[in-house]
Amino acid sequence: MKSFIKPVIVAFSLLSVTNYAYSKAADSNQPSEQEMKAMLDMLDQLDELDRMDFREALRQASSCISSRLYSCAQERLSEASEYANSESDKAQLARVRNDLESERKLEAKEIALAKQRKREAERRECERQREVARLRRLEMEREMESDDNLAMNTFMQGLSQGLSDLAERNAQRNLEINSAIRQANAMQEQQRREYLEEQRRAREREAEWQRKQQRYEDQQRALAEQKRKAEQERRRELELARKREAEQLARQREKERQQQEKERQLQAEKLAKQQAKKAYLDKLLSGTRLGAMNCYGEIHIGGQLPKVEPKAVGCVDVHYRVSCPVSARSTTGVLDYFTSFDMGCFGDTDKLTSDLGCKAEELKVRAVKVTECR
Repeated sequence: MKSFIKPVIVAFSLLSVTNYAYSKAADSNQPSEQEMKAMLDMLDQLDELDRMDFREALRQASSCISSRLYSCAQERLSEASEYANSESDKAQLARVRNDLESERKLEAKEIALAKQRKREAERRECERQREVARLRRLEMEREMESDDNLAMNTFMQGLSQGLSDLAERNAQRNLEINSAIRQANAMQEQQRREYLEEQRRAREREAEWQRKQQRYEDQQRALAEQKRKAEQERRRELELARKREAEQLARQREKERQQQEKERQLQAEKLAKQQAKKAYLDKLLSGTRLGAMNCYGEIHIGGQLPKVEPKAVGCVDVHYRVSCPVSARSTTGVLDYFTSFDMGCFGDTDKLTSDLGCKAEELKVRAVKVTECR
């Protein structure tokens, strides 16, 4: 049966049974005898379809086996195994499978027998060819034996004539040989002279090549000597340039060293002067004595500087602080361009402009800093 017919029949049968069962489900919970019979008929139809497919698959498998299409037969047997439900079906399936194996073995035996027959035919053909060759050799030997007898008679008849002809040919050959020897000697002499001439020319070419090679080597040596001298001169100039550069660098470094030394000395001198100035000013500060005086109704600040030698500063300003113990008020001032001078209103004094609330003799004056004149 065609593969598309069975699914249609099965689907139609199941649909019919299902519709019929649903239509009766409302009337009764148990199927009737008629319903059971209809369902059994449907199942019988399905079984019959399976048997038809089974038989068709076995038939196709047998056909494939007969044609020795083993893959085709195997596919049909696999298809038939799906429908083999009964023991009888399984027995038929096993029989066809045995037929498949038997056919394969038979084909293998036929192939082996064919190969054996081919080898036997080839062996017989070789033996036949060897026999034909043997018969041909025998025939040739008989023919050669007959020819030898005939040749002996002919040989004896022509022996005397042959000897005469041979002597004549030998004489002619001797003449030809002597002529060939003379020609060979002449050719050999010509070749010897040509060889000697070629050797002489080769020696001349070799001598000429040696002279050219010597000239070339002399030129190369002269060129190399020129290059060597030029290189030597270049190196000498480079060495002189390096020396000049080194000397210039040394002079520059010496100049820089001297400049640095000079600057260092100047710095040292400056530092020494600053230190001497500071020490001098410190001594002046520690030894300066200041006081307040009443000069015609005005209060003036004056005093004396200590005598410190040597003088590091030619002119000094004395910064002072004046305070009143009574009022606790104070002020500062500067004695500009101050020189050592005794207390007096006409000396080097500074007028006190602030009223601190004390009389001149009550004021306390103290030098706080001594600096170089501005």
